[in-house]
Amino acid sequence: MNFAGTTKYCSTFDSTPAGNIGPVTDALMDALHGANQGFTIVCPAFPENQRTVFKGHLFVGDVLLSDSGMRHHPLTPMTDANLVRVMQAQTQRTVGLVSAEVVAKGHTAIADCFAHLQAQGVGVAVVDAITNADLFTIGLALKGMPLVTAGSGIALGLPQNWPQCKATSAQTPADILPAAAGYQAVISGSCSQASNAQVADFRQLGYPAFAVDPLAMAAGLNVVTQALAWAKLRGGFGAYFATFFLVFVVSVVNDAVFGSTNHHHIRGNRFVIVFAEWLVVRGDNAFNWVFQVFQGFQYGWAIG
Repeated sequence: MNFAGTTKYCSTFDSTPAGNIGPVTDALMDALHGANQGFTIVCPAFPENQRTVFKGHLFVGDVLLSDSGMRHHPLTPMTDANLVRVMQAQTQRTVGLVSAEVVAKGHTAIADCFAHLQAQGVGVAVVDAITNADLFTIGLALKGMPLVTAGSGIALGLPQNWPQCKATSAQTPADILPAAAGYQAVISGSCSQASNAQVADFRQLGYPAFAVDPLAMAAGLNVVTQALAWAKLRGGFGAYFATFFLVFVVSVVNDAVFGSTNHHHIRGNRFVIVFAEWLVVRGDNAFNWVFQVFQGFQYGWAIG
């Protein structure tokens, strides 16, 4: 099997000792290099979003991940900020560290550290990154690495290795998107404090929001139909509301009601995916973009 690519995970490294980040990394590495062979990195840092890695520990703003709201995550409570320890519990490979001191010395020093760790039998290296400039430096050091595992922040530095889309500096804009036309739907199903605060801010700004009750869904009520009817009353499907936003909020439910697996199924499969697929199947350009934020993963559909 010949392939190369990047495995992207959430910048809060949502996972448990059973995975899934470690097992997926192992499976891809085994396919590329053979059992327990090869080398890759772990770097969920995204300084722009207040996610940094220092001394192998993941910080959310000024606090350790284990002191943030992620410690109460219903599916993947993150009670340990030491990424070397967290990743080591999930992978069969030995996990090492590329410290901030090495990163500060430049991409050649990072590449040398990679080689040194590999010689010591390390298969996965957590890499410190506390600024966007660090991500650019790390990106240069990753040239030629068949598989990279990281948060989306690493994408700032990787294009430097591709002349056709070479980034010019750490100040190169990476968050400017073309304006969306038509209707847009935002589906939020995350239990995180950040997502809840964003939804609250969205509603305080006066945008319409529909709160989805998983208990009603569990009782068999067709909440998807209710949500779509609600949306139609607030603008219909005409193109004249070009900047109209709708947000569908999946309310947080205590896991004691469903258990973590069923909770995930109810909130995900019965609303988020069904709703998005319904929009795609309609094919009438009702919504040009559907953006889903769910359990730390982000997906987008372009429709029409």
